[in-house]
Amino acid sequence: TNPIMFPQSNETTLFILVGSQKGLCGVFNTNVCAKFLKIVEQDSSLAFQTITVGKKATEFYEGHYGQKPILSFDEFSQRSM
Repeated sequence: TNPIMFPQSNETTLFILVGSQKGLCGVFNTNVCAKFLKIVEQDSSLAFQTITVGKKATEFYEGHYGQKPILSFDEFSQRSM
C-alpha cells in the first residue's frame, strides 16, 4: 500500500483552507468553511494543522478555534508574490 493514499491513523493531517480576502464572496466562504468543519468534526480523534489563505478563512479559523493557524496568507495578490 502507498502511505500517501493510506496514511497511518497517528499522523497529522494538513489542511489548506482557502477563502476570499474581501467580503464579496459570502456564499463561497460559508460553503468552504462548512465543508472544512464537516470533514474535521467527522473524526474527533483527527490530529490536524491548518494553513489559511485569504483574510476570511483566517478570521473564520481564529474565531472558531480561538487560535491562529500555523501559517496564514491574508493578503494574497499578484503584488505579494
